[in-house]
Amino acid sequence: MNIPLAGLDVGVKTLTLAIRKNGKTHKPRDFGNDPSARVALIQALRQAKVTRVCIKATGVYHLDIAVALHDAGGFEVIVVNPKAARRFAEAIMARTETDPEDAALLAEFAERMPFVAWVRSSDEVLALRAFARYLTGLTKQRTQLKNQLHAWQQSKTTPGAIVSAVSGQIQDLKIQIELIRQALRLILCHPALYRSYELFHF
Repeated sequence: MNIPLAGLDVGVKTLTLAIRKNGKTHKPRDFGNDPSARVALIQALRQAKVTRVCIKATGVYHLDIAVALHDAGGFEVIVVNPKAARRFAEAIMARTETDPEDAALLAEFAERMPFVAWVRSSDEVLALRAFARYLTGLTKQRTQLKNQLHAWQQSKTTPGAIVSAVSGQIQDLKIQIELIRQALRLILCHPALYRSYELFHF
């Protein structure tokens, strides 16, 4: 494939970009993982005439750049499952110990593997996904704190201030959880969004 392709390794703070053309990968470049840096990255892709970008799914961190590329127009985005990327690396006996090596691997993945386009969800569904993840996190925190409180209460040497503090944290989380649940109840009015909620709420 003679058209330029790109692999993008996504980190919490850094995006590592590798551009590949005519079977050769150019030296990777680092960009910040923030809105202004993403604009600069998109400009770099346009200058290099890249239209297809391969990204490895990394928790929630890959989502913003995938959405930014889609909304910028002119880019086809591939979001690769980490297991698929690892199997591909093993098949071609490639090293992926660093971010630049990961980015180069993803560019080669885009060149060699069948293209499966990433489909951008609507803003409403993306917001719903964020709500569901946040609610899951709050619920886990509350469970952990309840377990801690139980452990503290089993000891007669535990100061009352600690029991009160942990109990207060649990109460604060209970209030936050209820606020999020109230927001999510609006989903019941929208069958399509409710189905999405069932998928995301794990």
